[in-house]
Amino acid sequence: LGAFYDGVFYAAIESIPYIVRFDGHLCKMSGIGGVISDFNAPIKGAMKEINKEAFIRMRKKGQYISHLFGFEENYYRQYGYDASCREMIWHIPIDKLRIIKEGIIKPFDNSEKMKQEICTIREKFSADQNLYIQKSEKDWECFFENRHAYTQKILSFVHYSPEGVADAFMSYSTSANENRPQDMVTKELWFTNLSGLRGVLSYFAT
Repeated sequence: LGAFYDGVFYAAIESIPYIVRFDGHLCKMSGIGGVISDFNAPIKGAMKEINKEAFIRMRKKGQYISHLFGFEENYYRQYGYDASCREMIWHIPIDKLRIIKEGIIKPFDNSEKMKQEICTIREKFSADQNLYIQKSEKDWECFFENRHAYTQKILSFVHYSPEGVADAFMSYSTSANENRPQDMVTKELWFTNLSGLRGVLSYFAT
């Protein structure tokens, strides 16, 4: 959506459709991005008008939830947004982890079987988490394309229980340091039970 004055473009937002979980249900959600405005606009209030129109369109599409990464919370509160979640970064010293030999961990092999196992793990992991974005087929295609260590420097693994059931997935990359050993940084760590989580953490301990 764009705002124009005398044919000149002054402000815009982008609305992207997603599916999220909310109280056990799958719901339509509009992700807001690409927010831009010209401080030299001859009149004020362009963003307010754009948001008003955006909400009308969202409701018509059944999108009653909207996400955005706000640069400032108070600014977006005037449109009805509020802080719903924050990113948390955990730093875990390796010497605090224990090696527990339960099951086996295998590197991502790009097989259709393993891809399906990873999808199932994420689905179970997110089942009771509100506002968790569900991946579309296209999202999964892009995700698996980026799991190749040699091209993306990402290492991915699936943990299997002693019975051979896939119960955890994680990807990590390494971050070099000058004065100490490198860090292992993971942004995906999904598990279906505590045994799977222990298996992944045990991998890092080794």
